[in-house]
Amino acid sequence: MAHVPPLQILGVNGTNWAVATPCLSYRARLIYISGIAKGYLEQITFYWAALPASPPPLPPAPPPRPPRPPGPAATFPTQLLMGPFGGGGSQFTPFVDAPPSAGAQLTGIRVYAGSWINAIQVAYNGVWGPRRGGSGGTMQELILASGEVATRAVVRAGGYVDGIVFTTSNNRTVTTGGGGGSPNQAVPCPVGAYKLVGVRGLAGDAQEPYLIQGDCRRTLGCAAVGSGPALQLPGQQLPGQVFGRVGSMNLPRPVNIRMITIILDVCDTGPSNPVSDIELSFAISPNDYLNVFKHEVGHNLGLSHSGRGSNDYGDGSDPMGYCQRCLYNAPHMMQLGWSTPFATLSGTQLPPGVPSDPITIAALTARRNTPVVINADWLPNSADAIYLNSVIVLSYRMRVGQDIGLPDEFDGAVSIHRAPALIGGTVYVEAVVAKGGRAEVAGARLVVSVAPPTQATLSVAVVRMCRYAVSQAECVMG
Repeated sequence: MAHVPPLQILGVNGTNWAVATPCLSYRARLIYISGIAKGYLEQITFYWAALPASPPPLPPAPPPRPPRPPGPAATFPTQLLMGPFGGGGSQFTPFVDAPPSAGAQLTGIRVYAGSWINAIQVAYNGVWGPRRGGSGGTMQELILASGEVATRAVVRAGGYVDGIVFTTSNNRTVTTGGGGGSPNQAVPCPVGAYKLVGVRGLAGDAQEPYLIQGDCRRTLGCAAVGSGPALQLPGQQLPGQVFGRVGSMNLPRPVNIRMITIILDVCDTGPSNPVSDIELSFAISPNDYLNVFKHEVGHNLGLSHSGRGSNDYGDGSDPMGYCQRCLYNAPHMMQLGWSTPFATLSGTQLPPGVPSDPITIAALTARRNTPVVINADWLPNSADAIYLNSVIVLSYRMRVGQDIGLPDEFDGAVSIHRAPALIGGTVYVEAVVAKGGRAEVAGARLVVSVAPPTQATLSVAVVRMCRYAVSQAECVMG
């Protein structure tokens, strides 16, 4: 075995060159250096010591940390009162509209309004109660479907109630009244954990609008409220898997990320105690910001907005628009590399006036290769530049999995989106086609038809495409 003396002194005095490194350099360590220097370095000596034969043993591991005692069970209020919103005064008549019996369901809301709310009326099990307020205003009605409930409201109010926006568990929204006053969020937290069961407030005549309070009762499990270490928050997971080395539009594959969301101050309608056992956490309040979390994460991943018409946020089927309980739409899924086209068509596959063969596409949540991408390369240079630089993307959406929050219009229908060919701009909804329907994308000179539903096509959509030169009348699709 090679031997290294315990101390080596390697230095010279007056010679031109010397090796000052021990032969077995990996077995020695430098202790210190000495020498002679004035105007220049005259002499230097290196003092080396042998390394120990083996490193010293590690100290014994500390005893395991005893488990923390279980935290208290999560608690939540069974009823919430949110309000009042608006003014008050002895000239008004108080009222309470609540379920007339156990199990009675709120099935409809009527609001009579102009520039402000004149009156409100609610129905339980299809039976309308009294009209609360004055006689003026135009009626707007929200009829809830079976299983549908009102989950949130935004009340605009000052000295009286100016307007109310109701949102349901099916992501339907009804806007009533005017735009005056200040907005007040009547949003029980977590969103969807409570339903509206009644209203109460003060009512007067047509010249004396009233205020309302929302009386909300738990309808779903409120698991995200309470305290205790490592509180388990239930939820559905969709791993951010990327299929292939690059996305379907030839973008570099996104870097795999792991996102951890710790919600501490969950809401202002119940206990707001820490629910995490990690050393450092981050909390944000009010809870309104949680509603746009998925939207802002999309921006971090490189997505732009998804619009409809003149509204850049108008897509009700995408988190980059208005739907937070939806999967990203087909163009965005492909941009992320989370989906690939089922078929890619151009003018070669679509001769003018000749409908394509039927193409069966599965729901966007069912497979990774479901969208149909159409490159309208048949358009003349004089066509709208927006369509010259875009592709048309077809997808079929169903209210399952992460698309559980799809609005009625998109559920069981084919979505037609226009997406920038080079990616990076806003995606737009061109049309939503129910089964048995047909739509024209005039800017692309394209017609899309969807076959009527059958027992065999409940979970898929059968589509045909046809491009035309002058008029959609050229496309005859049976």
